Amino acid sequence: MAIRNPAIKIPEGVSPKEPFVQILDIATGTATFLVEVIDVIHKTMTDKWRREGRLELEFDRLWNEYVPKCLLPRLYGYELLMAPYAIAHMKIGLKLFETGYRFGSDERVHVYLTNALEPPQDFSDRLAFDAPALAHEARAVNAVKRRKRFTVVIGNPPYSVYSANDIPTIRTLMADYKQIDGVSLDEVRIAPLMDDYCKFIRLADHLVSTSALGLIGMITNHSFLTGPVFRGMRYSLKSRYSISVLDLHGNYFRGDPACGDTNVFEIKPGVCISILHRPNNAPRASVSYAEIRGTFEQKLRNLSDTPTVQSMEVVPQSPLHAWTRMLSGREEYHSYPSVTDMFQIGTLGMMTGKDHFMIAWSREEMAERMESVNDKRISDETLRRKFDLADSRDWVLQNVRNAGFDTKWLVPVNYRPFDIRWTYYHKDCHASPQRRVNDPMVTHGNMALCVPRQLAALPFEHCFVTNHVTEMSLISNKTKEANRVFPLFLRRSKSLLGDEATTNMASGFVRRFAELLGLDGARQPTPKYLFHYAYAVFHSPGYRSRYTEFLKIDFPRLPLTSSLDLFRALAKLGGELVALHLVEAQVQTGISIRHDETGEWTYAYTTPPPVRVAFTGPAEPVVDKVGWSEETVWIDAIKPKKGAADTDVTGTVGFRGVPEEVWNFHIGGYQVCEKWLKDRRGRTLGADDLVHYHRIVVALHETIRLMAEIDRVIDAHGGWPGAFMTNKL
Repeated sequence: MAIRNPAIKIPEGVSPKEPFVQILDIATGTATFLVEVIDVIHKTMTDKWRREGRLELEFDRLWNEYVPKCLLPRLYGYELLMAPYAIAHMKIGLKLFETGYRFGSDERVHVYLTNALEPPQDFSDRLAFDAPALAHEARAVNAVKRRKRFTVVIGNPPYSVYSANDIPTIRTLMADYKQIDGVSLDEVRIAPLMDDYCKFIRLADHLVSTSALGLIGMITNHSFLTGPVFRGMRYSLKSRYSISVLDLHGNYFRGDPACGDTNVFEIKPGVCISILHRPNNAPRASVSYAEIRGTFEQKLRNLSDTPTVQSMEVVPQSPLHAWTRMLSGREEYHSYPSVTDMFQIGTLGMMTGKDHFMIAWSREEMAERMESVNDKRISDETLRRKFDLADSRDWVLQNVRNAGFDTKWLVPVNYRPFDIRWTYYHKDCHASPQRRVNDPMVTHGNMALCVPRQLAALPFEHCFVTNHVTEMSLISNKTKEANRVFPLFLRRSKSLLGDEATTNMASGFVRRFAELLGLDGARQPTPKYLFHYAYAVFHSPGYRSRYTEFLKIDFPRLPLTSSLDLFRALAKLGGELVALHLVEAQVQTGISIRHDETGEWTYAYTTPPPVRVAFTGPAEPVVDKVGWSEETVWIDAIKPKKGAADTDVTGTVGFRGVPEEVWNFHIGGYQVCEKWLKDRRGRTLGADDLVHYHRIVVALHETIRLMAEIDRVIDAHGGWPGAFMTNKL
């Protein structure tokens, strides 16, 4: 069909006689989609001829006339790899043969060997001598990329969060997805937006926009439907397209399969189908959203009977512009300020890129490593063998050797919950030192809130406090749950040794909260008091339950109260939690320990703790397998036989008196009592280690008690949401 609508502007270089419907499979693979297109068109045409009263005997002739004239000139595909490219040609040829078509001598299927993301290039001369067939293919696809204007773009592009397709033209196009109304999103971790599938969507968007109108149909990772880093992408697309989304879920990283919601493909990311229609006029800013959950078989049945899938209209709203169903309580939750409104700066924690070398158990061990690296008598090859050091994009041995050695850079690092280790904190020794937030943590007396931006899996247990330089996986080793660090104080001086500091609390946040509480001037709450209040609220089981769906897609938001009594009560409880998690509250306990003549460790207390732990074992216990049963954490656990309960473990060496709820308690992605010991497998525990583990048990026991107390205090002041204000800052 040629273009007839005079309101549609024909793109430059395109003939008015060119067929309007031009279909491109942007990452065709083995041409599964193109084969289906042929099948659909064949059935459509035979139905049409049947309605026109044509005889069945004529269908083969009509089809053989139609294919070279109207089908092949509309059908295109790009594929990067040779094997699927060859299979694609074979499958399309077989499908056409099945439908009764016989190829003429001068016809070809327009599937090309190329990287769809690359612009047309002139390199055919370099191939002409050694590979004339590839040279001909290169010339042909370059002509298509330069001249063709596609109105239908389909595909199932590859997913790769660390994309190798760093192509200048697509990088320029992607800039449109990194802003909203011309304002940069200023994202710290932009890698998910640079995933290959996002680049293919952007290319499809560009191709259809160039044609002025058309359709995009893609099967992709479903993360872009809600993820905050993709909000510019969603905003840009909804301004030009009418959108229909079918979310097929099945996300391994969010625990969907464990709940009986399996993937339609044998992959870990959840998937969705997106249909984007670019009309000849401005679309309504709405999205038709539907979802299917269940087993693989249930999803296939639903997909084969799509009218049974119920859809709903979603109006994407600021700040996320999400394309999913509206969640109950959204307005209530979004009326609260975000963590990013509370603090002036906050970014990802530190990443060494070589934890096995740059993270040490003690200051002395870290110092010895750096002295070895700076010993010019030792060759690079010897160091690489001794410490297993291979260069990477972000970590280069020569840079570390050039950094020199100065003991001032030896600093403690909060590596995991209640797990303080040591590192050499020099900018040339870490892949990502994140000095903006970690420099202020070198000063004694500072502290920082650690929360992730998103959750890979529910529930929200991802809140912790640190008073040291902080590793990015402090609360979870899942990439999506990497913790952001929000220091309480900042340095005024850029010098690492400077001791002047100012609060990192945003002045607007402090002023507004003080107004709600009826406090002003010198009576404003201190930054530390505000920090303690927030820490208490984020540990409220009621808060975590009520806002569970929102907490998985963006930074936590902080409900504010106008009740001074509630504010003070929560700040007090939050202060106790902070002291426990920094292991400050138990210093006064005065735990001492000795190994007596009977071969047992015994504890002595100046103040009895709320839970008593007794260690049974030798003077120098070595951590082996870790397990729990009968209120004992074993470090030489004998696992139960297959089919037995996990709690049926036995052992001879371990910590007695650890309640089950303490053993099972999680901070972020870690079961703390298990994680701390498993990270020390094969190591000998000293007296200080045994005392520290006792303190961890006490801290978690008291955390559970205080979390329940936080909810009791909130309930006494009106509960959720009555105890809090819902007006925006």
